[in-house]
Amino acid sequence: MPSGQLRSPAVIASLPWREWIDADRDTFARLLGEVVAQQRVPDLMPLVREELERDPISALVTCAGVARDDASLPLIIAALSRCDPAARADIFDAIGAIGGVNAHEVLHRFATCGDGAVERLATRALAQHATSNDCQLLRELAASSDWAIRYHVAEALGNFPQAENLAALTALAADSTAIVAQRARGWLDAIGSAV
Repeated sequence: MPSGQLRSPAVIASLPWREWIDADRDTFARLLGEVVAQQRVPDLMPLVREELERDPISALVTCAGVARDDASLPLIIAALSRCDPAARADIFDAIGAIGGVNAHEVLHRFATCGDGAVERLATRALAQHATSNDCQLLRELAASSDWAIRYHVAEALGNFPQAENLAALTALAADSTAIVAQRARGWLDAIGSAV
């Protein structure tokens, strides 16, 4: 088989993934996630979802996010309660990447849940995938005592240069944490030069 054919979604989908996963799940479930994410093979998303439900390993979670697979969102959200805390960053990123009202509601809820580590991860994902509907919460989070949250807020608000967001960025430009202030000033400078 010529190597170019191995990149064909139809050929990739026709491979014996189920057999391979049954024989060596650790290797082939991970490989499934990586290949489907890289080669965009929608015909394999049902198998990705099945394996996500079984065990939400990072490669499968990332795959669902890259594919922006709405049908995977409930599985990924459910994975938050049963995953290793080290895997939460990938899960929140996938939720943000999938997007939509439900995803953003989940990110909003976790960004204000009271658990600092979870709030940082959720705010980071929200900032990376923010829409104008997220700006009110982001402005509220600009007052967080956690510098990492304020940094992510500064990253996001610069994409939405409305007056109320510029006011929050101006306040962040005077932040006592240098990296937060620098990020906010960078956005204000960029917005100012674009006007």
